[in-house]
Amino acid sequence: MTDKEEPLLASVRNWAEKTGLPLELYTKSVFGKEGFSVSHSTLYEDMQADKAREIDIVAYWRDTLGLVQIYFVIECKSSSKPWVVLTDKASFPRPLNYSFGLFSANVAEHIPIHLDLYRSDAGRMLEILHRSGYGLKVAHSGNDDPAFGAAMSALKAARAHVQNTAGKIDRFKFAIPVIVVDAPIVECNLSESGELEYRKVDYSEAHFNAYIPELQRASIRIVSKEALPFYASRFRMVAQAIVAQMTPQIAAFVRDMAQARTKPGPP
Repeated sequence: MTDKEEPLLASVRNWAEKTGLPLELYTKSVFGKEGFSVSHSTLYEDMQADKAREIDIVAYWRDTLGLVQIYFVIECKSSSKPWVVLTDKASFPRPLNYSFGLFSANVAEHIPIHLDLYRSDAGRMLEILHRSGYGLKVAHSGNDDPAFGAAMSALKAARAHVQNTAGKIDRFKFAIPVIVVDAPIVECNLSESGELEYRKVDYSEAHFNAYIPELQRASIRIVSKEALPFYASRFRMVAQAIVAQMTPQIAAFVRDMAQARTKPGPP
């Protein structure tokens, strides 16, 4: 390395460290180590704005046939300002259907998730990850709060992934929005005595609703950089549990394909 190259590399390093790029690459690496197929800077179609947009990370899990597809669509946000999650256990005591994130229409047609949510391994995993959150903000942000934009971006990307109908086979798709931050996360709730309580956490969850253009609702997970390896392993367990829950649909697909191959053709 020459003397002229050193200042150049130093300037690029200083620039990169001031962006979210290191956090994005770290997140990609963590999910890759958990066995996910991971893509960085993935484009998706924003149907509301009628343009292509970019999501930082997409971590992908599927069954061996690719019939069940689970996407963790991830926004990475680097900031020194704390992220605040408003929680209310009275209003959100347990996970709901949209704790699975968004899913394709055929999922609801073939498996009524709400009927066996608490009896399945997937339901139990969602119970472990449930935090009764309903609001998400970044402290000290004034009117320019990046939390809403990050949640909206993750939700739109999730919607695009479950509504992508490319291919001849009707696949079962799940898309779970996630925000990874390198800032503190604080949960805030109103106590029974009417006072606000604050608790620093390394992971939380908030239900998020938006019209894009029709109403979409999903749980968005917020994970700190330090805790990401642990929760990436939990997300892998969620994906595996979803695949296991869809076993009857996978078996029916294999059976139908086998019957189609053995069915005699026209004389």
